[in-house]
Amino acid sequence: LAAVTQDGLALAHAADHLRADREVVRAAVQSDALSFAYAAKNLKADLPLAREAVRRNSFVVMHVADALKSDRDLILLAAERNDFALEHASKELQSDRAFLLEAASRNLHILAGVSAEHLADKEF
Repeated sequence: LAAVTQDGLALAHAADHLRADREVVRAAVQSDALSFAYAAKNLKADLPLAREAVRRNSFVVMHVADALKSDRDLILLAAERNDFALEHASKELQSDRAFLLEAASRNLHILAGVSAEHLADKEF
């Protein structure tokens, strides 16, 4: 725990049982959010932990479990500061007009990741 508290990326070299320990991973994320990439698979699906990691570094969204990539709030949180967050959203969210408008209202640069079909829609 001390190692990841000082350097979150030390999680990359931790034993599997430590990568699966929620408190160890949480401490690593608090030190360096990118350490979330080294968390055990089950913890990458832990919404509160993923939300904390994405809040600290929006690029962590690429490492969350696929099941969380359809969580509107999590992807919107990432989209606020990550112009490429939509690339990591589920196909459902990528095609959801209301969601895309909400994301664009938070970060206009996100429009770079919107499909040509949506951009051609005059009502969009």
